[in-house]
Amino acid sequence: MISGINILSLLWLLVAIGIFCAYLLFLLNEDLSLIILPVKSLFLFGKCLHRHSHINKRADSSLPNEVEATGTGIPGIPGSLSVPKSWFKHFYITGIICHSLAFIVLVSCLFGGPGCVIIKDLQYWVIWHSLYSAEYKFDDSALPVLLVFLLEWLQIFRRAYECFYVSSFSKSTINISHYIIGLCFYSLFGIGLLISLPLEKLAFSTPNVLEVVRYIIAVAIFVWAFHFQHRSMLTLASLRQEQKDKPPDGHFVPHGHLFDLVSSPHYLCEVIIYTAFCFMFKFENMYLNCVAVFVWTNQVIESKISHKWYTDHFPNYPAHRKTLIPYLW
Repeated sequence: MISGINILSLLWLLVAIGIFCAYLLFLLNEDLSLIILPVKSLFLFGKCLHRHSHINKRADSSLPNEVEATGTGIPGIPGSLSVPKSWFKHFYITGIICHSLAFIVLVSCLFGGPGCVIIKDLQYWVIWHSLYSAEYKFDDSALPVLLVFLLEWLQIFRRAYECFYVSSFSKSTINISHYIIGLCFYSLFGIGLLISLPLEKLAFSTPNVLEVVRYIIAVAIFVWAFHFQHRSMLTLASLRQEQKDKPPDGHFVPHGHLFDLVSSPHYLCEVIIYTAFCFMFKFENMYLNCVAVFVWTNQVIESKISHKWYTDHFPNYPAHRKTLIPYLW
């Protein structure tokens, strides 16, 4: 049986729905309504934002330099609504701090410390459907909880390392809402998982064969996606480093490994990672399910925009290369 919903689960579900609805507006032509202009800024950043500024800048504009001045690349959007793309690193700094604190609380709970009291107080405020209803049978094994916590920790640390030592950020910007959502996602993941569980009932028990197989498969899927996402980030960073004779903000077609199959393998790996977490809990943890829905929605839309940018700007872009799912889409 799927665990009860709480406010944080609902948060990511509503954000996913909001992103999807906003994307429908994003597909409309900006001449239809001024409302659509700020909606476009929610999705466009990096190379796509730069591309959009040139395509949508009308010849009869009374403010010909506004695109450059706003910092967003979209006329009519104040520069104050955007932040440097390099601020992605803030996601992972806050993620490391908050996830570490949540992990300390988890360990405290598992070893009889005061952590359970803290979480029960939080659960009182955020749980809508009681986790302790008599008809619900819990999987009280602590192992999948620890595995997901440790794997997410590795993911956040690796992304932080990439932001500081691998990625070569351009001078482009991201919308402030994108920035806030990213901060919330990485800072709330650990605590959201904790409040979705009956921590005082968790115990270290010997898993059966099926559980062992499930854990091994989930970890293997994570490791595969973890590895190829890192390779994708290395490939993207190398494009700037190897093209010394090109403009610093230029963009190039990546090749190799998963890039030969899809335009955005780093997005593909992201959705695989969070789907693996759901699989670890047999898709019975509502919080992880809602997080996965949010990740899928966000990454599918961003990969679609990125794929269109490549096909629009490179006439010889490989026709067999799919958007996100190899050989299918």
